[in-house]
Amino acid sequence: MHDEAAEQINAAGDILKEIKVYLHKSTYGGNTMKSRRVPLTAEVVKYETGKGMEDGVELWSDVVTKGWIVTDFLVKITREDGSIVCPYILNRRGRVFIGEGDYMVVDEDGTKHVCGADKIWERYERAEDGE
Repeated sequence: MHDEAAEQINAAGDILKEIKVYLHKSTYGGNTMKSRRVPLTAEVVKYETGKGMEDGVELWSDVVTKGWIVTDFLVKITREDGSIVCPYILNRRGRVFIGEGDYMVVDEDGTKHVCGADKIWERYERAEDGE
């Protein structure tokens, strides 16, 4: 009886694997594969206001009322006229607003990214001198 139960469990596991593969292929069109990013050297700098690191700014009121993003931790800069703005970078996905503690990442080809302090050193490692 023990062997029969084990066989049923194994058969059920195999069926679940097949269902998972089917769902994955039907969701993503079957055009997926396990991949690993190629090594890429990037400039990584912690964002600082007043250094001209961003591509532009947007009024805080517009970010809150016109955007579909979480605004809790965005960098907010108060201008002399009292208006509050949020800095952003531009990349192929559009405006990416900069959060408190974020790092600016610029790839060798000039592509810009923003990465949070909680993830930066999990995704990047310091390159050896000369790279």
